[in-house]
Amino acid sequence: MCVAAGISGLIPGLGGLLHAQESRPTQSWAALIESDQPALWWNFDDKSLTDVKTAGDVDFKSQAAGKVQLAKSGPGRSVSRLFSDRNSAVEFFGAPGAIKVTDPGTRSLLDFDRGDALTIEAWVQPRPIGGSRYMYIVGKGRTGNKGVAGDNQSYALRLQGSGSGAVLSFLFRSAADDKKGGDFHRWTSSGGFPVDGNWHHVAVSYEFGKADSLRGYVDGRPVAGVWDIGGATSRGPVVDDDELWIGSSMGMQAGSTFHGLMDEVAIYRTALSEERIRARVPFVPRAAAPPTPESAPPRDAVLVEVFDGIPD
Repeated sequence: MCVAAGISGLIPGLGGLLHAQESRPTQSWAALIESDQPALWWNFDDKSLTDVKTAGDVDFKSQAAGKVQLAKSGPGRSVSRLFSDRNSAVEFFGAPGAIKVTDPGTRSLLDFDRGDALTIEAWVQPRPIGGSRYMYIVGKGRTGNKGVAGDNQSYALRLQGSGSGAVLSFLFRSAADDKKGGDFHRWTSSGGFPVDGNWHHVAVSYEFGKADSLRGYVDGRPVAGVWDIGGATSRGPVVDDDELWIGSSMGMQAGSTFHGLMDEVAIYRTALSEERIRARVPFVPRAAAPPTPESAPPRDAVLVEVFDGIPD
């Protein structure tokens, strides 16, 4: 049904109360993601932890290590009408466990340098984090693998515990140059979400080399933040051939491993706009109940209210 804004009235002959809102055709989650051309995308819907969809012809070798498994229940239509109720996810248990993705070599889709734009997104349903502990969603480098530096964090999106909720944490180490060694740079969001057993969408975008370009999003809405370690910088990140890990870091230490459910992890080689991120969370929470009429409709009538401006 398509209706115009500003209509409100009674339809005779129907009993009860009817709230109507504009309905528009919507695309699927897969179609939405594919339209933004991710470099790599893990949807965990193919009965495999390691299947990844890529923008190129390179076969990314990956493996599940430690305690990690497919979960039957991912975000469904109660979370977003873009999903089906048969959506699955991946589960981490806070114990050592990760999905490890091999970097195929120099200048691969996993490698970002100064001047490259990056967006990382995921749906998460974490268990209580506690204190200021960090849970890794995805990170490249800082694996503890032999043959690479221990502090080689090219980029990472994490959750940090904050009271009974969680905030976003974006971390990378800048590359050393002739004048200065590398430094860690950490951005922490001032807003987050409650760890309440529900699914939440998180995302960050950043162009390496542009100090003021970091953008964070929670449930489709922008969140402010601050560079609280290392400060904002125009330097690029460490670039090497270390692995990318989903769900953990630093040798799969329990203190850095995700605990809970995760789905739809995607990495883009562009900075997605606020409009594109907002489209991922089409349901708009209602802050308060809608106003009620001064008097109830007659028993043989129905009240129709139309709410406009609700995105798909």
